[in-house]
Amino acid sequence: VLMLKCLGVDDVGSFEFASPPSREAVELALEELYALGAIDGEARLVEPLGLRMAHGPLPAPLMRLLLLSAEEPFRCGAEAAVICAMLTMQQPWLPTQNKDRLLSCKESFHVYEGDLI
Repeated sequence: VLMLKCLGVDDVGSFEFASPPSREAVELALEELYALGAIDGEARLVEPLGLRMAHGPLPAPLMRLLLLSAEEPFRCGAEAAVICAMLTMQQPWLPTQNKDRLLSCKESFHVYEGDLI
């Protein structure tokens, strides 16, 4: 939906998809994009954030996280990139016969303040 907005499609609900999504799915996508700040209350693309989110390699929520993490006052782009990478991987652990070693490796990432695992 965000890419269609970038391409100038104002009424995404009436766009002729080859395999159209349900009306509810389109509405949900528009609500999510509004909540993320990619579109405004009139469902128009917000520039530059919406445009940058559309052209990024990640889903819209993760793109927003990554883009905002590089700005003041946050300046935590490296940490956000690691989080985005971990969240986009289906299984970050390689299969192994040594279950104790795998558990030890997983535990090495745990921190008191919180973690991704």
